[in-house]
Amino acid sequence: MGIGLGLVPLTAAILLATGGEPTKARAPGTQMGPPRLDMLADGHICPDGSGGYYLTGTAGTLDGSGRADFDHNRGVPLWHSKDLSQWQCLGYAWDRVEHFGRTAGRPKLGIWLDWSAPADRIDGLLAQATTSPELRRVKGAWYLVCAMNEQNILLQKSTTGKAVGPYEDYAYLATRGGHPSLFVDGEVVYLVFADAWIARLKDDLKALAEPPRPMLPAAEGEPGTSLLTLGLAGVNAFKAAGQYNVLAARWRVREGKPHCDAFLWQAESVYGPYQQTDKVLLDTGPVSVFRASDGTWRAVSSQPGKDAPRIEVVP
Repeated sequence: MGIGLGLVPLTAAILLATGGEPTKARAPGTQMGPPRLDMLADGHICPDGSGGYYLTGTAGTLDGSGRADFDHNRGVPLWHSKDLSQWQCLGYAWDRVEHFGRTAGRPKLGIWLDWSAPADRIDGLLAQATTSPELRRVKGAWYLVCAMNEQNILLQKSTTGKAVGPYEDYAYLATRGGHPSLFVDGEVVYLVFADAWIARLKDDLKALAEPPRPMLPAAEGEPGTSLLTLGLAGVNAFKAAGQYNVLAARWRVREGKPHCDAFLWQAESVYGPYQQTDKVLLDTGPVSVFRASDGTWRAVSSQPGKDAPRIEVVP
């Protein structure tokens, strides 16, 4: 977790981060109203099993200056749609305020009470946000896998057997990396996280069953010219036509301007090596992947916007 601020008491963490007097921390959740679809980042869509779809992602709000703030939020927002066009807001599948209100004392996974510096902000900023959540139905149960400030990776399980929850803390899978995703390959479930790292989970999903390893690109061209990673943090894996596929975004210059495009990689083994294909989704940033009711694979852009979620067919 950055420099480990989440592992020390809040007051000491603030002093350590600021190098002096404590700053006034924002109470988690109190700065948020209902979740806003136009301020949703890291969107993820999951079929509901009956022809409809659930949508979640990183909830954003406006800070004091009117800018989008994804470093503080209330929890995991949830919407439902029957047609991938009109979305009904269901509130929060996991609500930090409601969760702490009904949990006596410190919650099972005490990390939710800790404040830490976001992974890309080691500048004294302390924050508390549930980031890049993913809703998945695995082995007959509904789970939320999410990160805290794009670092700690936590797994929650619905107590009612329904996607809307409520959810209880189930497992603490990793301390760093963020951007988690569950990849189900038959009876085996993998955690894919950070910039294309993968690890098989134990059958009960409570812990990693093996050390994480990188999903490496195949060596091509002259030594030293191959890519070292598949892409940025936030890759998504899926299996189609017997092949393992990964959509990974990376920055590149097109027409003299920087663009964050998602490239499709394929391999015969889940661990790779992965060969880059000529299939590209333009200007999506990192994407998440789901299979629509018509059998096509769709990608959801991580970029927030007034027309969110942006959904494209995987080529």
